[in-house]
Amino acid sequence: MTNETLKSKVRDAWLQCYPLNPLHVHAAVDQFPHVYLAEDSFGNKVFLKTKKSHKGPVTRLKETLAFRRELEVLRILGLAKVEYLEVPQVLLTIESDYFIQSEVHGVPLKHCETIDPAGVARGFADFRNAVGCSRKSSFQSFLDASFFSVSVFLFRVVLRLVFHDRKGKLALFCFKKVFRIITRNRKQNRRFLVHNDLFNYHNARYSSDGKPGLIDFGQARIDRRWVMLDVVDICLTYDMKCRRGLYSALIQDIRREFDVNKFNERDQVWVAVFRQVGLRRPCAPFWHTQFLTEILAVDKEFEAWFQENFGT
Repeated sequence: MTNETLKSKVRDAWLQCYPLNPLHVHAAVDQFPHVYLAEDSFGNKVFLKTKKSHKGPVTRLKETLAFRRELEVLRILGLAKVEYLEVPQVLLTIESDYFIQSEVHGVPLKHCETIDPAGVARGFADFRNAVGCSRKSSFQSFLDASFFSVSVFLFRVVLRLVFHDRKGKLALFCFKKVFRIITRNRKQNRRFLVHNDLFNYHNARYSSDGKPGLIDFGQARIDRRWVMLDVVDICLTYDMKCRRGLYSALIQDIRREFDVNKFNERDQVWVAVFRQVGLRRPCAPFWHTQFLTEILAVDKEFEAWFQENFGT
């Protein structure tokens, strides 16, 4: 389907729901060719999201799961009626292939030097506790875990070190480390929602009224083990420094809400950082791989870095 055909189809579907409010679909957003900026007749900005187009069957399956997962999480958040967090509202869904969502205002939270840590903590608590009721079948849950489970992804990074980077000794160290961490960090007694993609600065916003906002829930999942993943992702800057004030507010809530005897803060920080190194995103500096070999893979160096950035 061409872009013009897509835009025409979306405009027609929108008019059926909002006949007195025509929609104008603009060009795709920079760096996100599957996301289109649109505007209604009142000047309200909305976003059209489509499935990413890939030729490989495995990648197509992954993107389909992510697309459906995002819709599911938006439904959960809508039912939960979060009070201290701004999230998009789904305004229109078209044949399970496209949906239109409202805009989340604000600037990237990672770029804000002055924030209200307590307000951000309240917003993240809202998100974490909006678990809702999942509609996925057992098979869908299996596929979802295969692509987006944090534990599975950690072992995929280890395999990449073996077969792609040819670093067998490093891979063995990481395999043992991951195995020990998963063993030590037991599942909590209750479920919670994890965004799973907050190291990317695009996905966490901060508005002028001090309210945090989240977008892009394609990798979000309900979890019971990794209580600190989102905390570390949002507090860690791209130069691998922790925003101590924000971390202090967020970790206090985590310690209060969850059984501290079932998770280890050092382990959870290590996992969050190891995962980001494994993602190797274009937005992360190339030297993050050096951080793996020089810090994460050396227990003494990691302990010093942890105490400097996350020690309380």
